[in-house]
Amino acid sequence: MFDGTVCQAEEQVPEKLRERLGPLMEVLEQVQKEIEEYDQRVEKLATEKYPETTVLQQIWGVGEITSVSYVLTIEDKERFEKSRDVGPYLGLRPRRSQSSDSDPELRITKAGDCFLRSLLVECHESWRSCCTSSG
Repeated sequence: MFDGTVCQAEEQVPEKLRERLGPLMEVLEQVQKEIEEYDQRVEKLATEKYPETTVLQQIWGVGEITSVSYVLTIEDKERFEKSRDVGPYLGLRPRRSQSSDSDPELRITKAGDCFLRSLLVECHESWRSCCTSSG
Protein backbone atom coordinates (compact mmCIF):
# COMPACT_ATOMS: atom_id res chain seq x y z
CA MET A 1 0.00 0.00 0.00
CA PHE A 2 2.73 2.49 0.91
CA ASP A 3 5.09 3.11 -2.00
CA GLY A 4 7.39 5.66 -0.46
CA THR A 5 5.61 8.99 -0.66
CA VAL A 6 2.62 10.20 1.26
CA CYS A 7 0.83 11.25 -1.94
CA GLN A 8 1.11 7.74 -3.34
CA ALA A 9 -0.20 6.30 -0.09
CA GLU A 10 -3.06 8.78 -0.04
CA GLU A 11 -4.24 7.50 -3.42
CA GLN A 12 -4.68 4.06 -1.88
CA VAL A 13 -6.90 5.31 0.95
CA PRO A 14 -10.64 4.81 0.38
CA GLU A 15 -12.56 8.02 -0.36
CA LYS A 16 -14.58 7.81 2.89
CA LEU A 17 -11.40 7.81 4.98
CA ARG A 18 -9.56 10.59 3.15
CA GLU A 19 -11.53 13.38 4.83
CA ARG A 20 -10.83 11.98 8.30
CA LEU A 21 -7.20 11.22 7.57
CA GLY A 22 -6.53 14.56 5.85
CA PRO A 23 -4.82 16.24 8.83
CA LEU A 24 -2.70 13.17 9.48
CA MET A 25 -1.66 12.99 5.82
CA GLU A 26 -0.61 16.66 5.98
CA VAL A 27 1.56 15.96 9.01
CA LEU A 28 3.11 12.97 7.24
CA GLU A 29 3.87 15.12 4.19
CA GLN A 30 5.63 17.69 6.39
CA VAL A 31 7.64 15.00 8.16
CA GLN A 32 8.63 13.52 4.79
CA LYS A 33 9.85 16.95 3.61
CA GLU A 34 11.90 17.38 6.78
CA ILE A 35 13.45 13.92 6.37
CA GLU A 36 14.42 14.82 2.79
CA GLU A 37 16.02 18.06 4.03
CA TYR A 38 18.02 16.19 6.68
CA ASP A 39 19.08 13.60 4.11
CA GLN A 40 20.42 16.42 1.92
CA ARG A 41 22.28 17.93 4.89
CA VAL A 42 23.91 14.61 5.74
CA GLU A 43 24.84 14.05 2.08
CA LYS A 44 26.42 17.52 1.93
CA LEU A 45 28.26 16.89 5.20
CA ALA A 46 29.57 13.58 3.88
CA THR A 47 30.84 14.97 0.58
CA GLU A 48 32.18 18.33 1.75
CA LYS A 49 33.48 17.85 5.27
CA TYR A 50 34.25 14.11 5.35
CA PRO A 51 35.29 13.07 1.81
CA GLU A 52 36.71 9.79 3.16
CA THR A 53 33.11 8.61 3.47
CA THR A 54 32.95 8.05 -0.30
CA VAL A 55 35.29 5.07 0.05
CA LEU A 56 33.04 3.52 2.71
CA GLN A 57 29.96 4.10 0.57
CA GLN A 58 31.39 1.84 -2.14
CA ILE A 59 30.35 -1.06 0.07
CA TRP A 60 26.85 -2.34 -0.70
CA GLY A 61 24.33 -1.07 1.86
CA VAL A 62 26.55 1.67 3.31
CA GLY A 63 25.15 5.16 2.81
CA GLU A 64 25.86 8.65 4.06
CA ILE A 65 24.53 8.17 7.59
CA THR A 66 26.53 5.02 8.25
CA SER A 67 29.73 6.33 6.68
CA VAL A 68 29.59 9.68 8.52
CA SER A 69 28.78 7.90 11.79
CA TYR A 70 31.73 5.56 11.25
CA VAL A 71 34.17 8.38 10.50
CA LEU A 72 33.01 10.44 13.49
CA THR A 73 33.11 7.48 15.88
CA ILE A 74 36.53 6.24 14.80
CA GLU A 75 37.94 9.80 14.67
CA ASP A 76 41.66 9.17 14.12
CA LYS A 77 42.18 5.87 12.31
CA GLU A 78 45.89 5.95 13.17
CA ARG A 79 45.11 5.07 16.79
CA PHE A 80 44.32 1.52 15.66
CA GLU A 81 47.38 -0.59 14.96
CA LYS A 82 45.45 -2.93 12.66
CA SER A 83 42.08 -2.63 10.95
CA ARG A 84 41.02 -5.73 12.93
CA ASP A 85 41.20 -3.65 16.12
CA VAL A 86 38.19 -1.55 15.05
CA GLY A 87 35.67 -4.41 15.42
CA PRO A 88 36.38 -5.00 19.12
CA TYR A 89 36.35 -1.23 19.70
CA LEU A 90 32.78 -1.19 18.39
CA GLY A 91 31.72 -4.27 20.34
CA LEU A 92 31.72 -6.52 17.30
CA ARG A 93 33.84 -9.19 18.93
CA PRO A 94 32.49 -12.53 20.13
CA ARG A 95 32.26 -12.90 23.89
CA ARG A 96 34.29 -15.80 25.26
CA SER A 97 33.65 -18.22 28.06
CA GLN A 98 36.80 -20.26 28.43
CA SER A 99 37.01 -23.12 30.83
CA SER A 100 39.28 -26.16 30.75
CA ASP A 101 38.93 -27.71 27.29
CA SER A 102 35.99 -25.68 25.97
CA ASP A 103 36.23 -22.30 24.30
CA PRO A 104 32.81 -21.55 22.78
CA GLU A 105 32.18 -18.35 20.86
CA LEU A 106 29.18 -16.54 22.30
CA ARG A 107 27.24 -13.47 21.16
CA ILE A 108 29.10 -10.23 20.46
CA THR A 109 30.18 -8.17 23.45
CA LYS A 110 28.14 -5.09 22.42
CA ALA A 111 30.67 -2.75 23.98
CA GLY A 112 31.27 0.58 22.26
CA ASP A 113 28.99 2.84 20.25
CA CYS A 114 25.59 1.11 19.99
CA PHE A 115 24.26 3.47 17.29
CA LEU A 116 27.10 2.78 14.89
CA ARG A 117 27.05 -0.92 15.72
CA SER A 118 23.33 -1.10 14.88
CA LEU A 119 23.93 0.75 11.58
CA LEU A 120 26.72 -1.67 10.68
CA VAL A 121 24.54 -4.66 11.52
CA GLU A 122 21.79 -3.22 9.28
CA CYS A 123 24.30 -2.74 6.46
CA HIS A 124 25.44 -6.33 6.85
CA GLU A 125 21.87 -7.59 6.73
CA SER A 126 21.21 -5.49 3.62
CA TRP A 127 24.35 -6.83 1.95
CA ARG A 128 23.60 -10.39 2.99
CA SER A 129 20.02 -10.34 1.71
CA CYS A 130 21.09 -8.81 -1.61
CA CYS A 131 24.41 -10.40 -2.37
CA THR A 132 24.08 -13.91 -0.96
CA SER A 133 20.59 -14.73 -2.24
CA SER A 134 21.75 -15.10 -5.84
CA GLY A 135 24.34 -17.80 -5.06
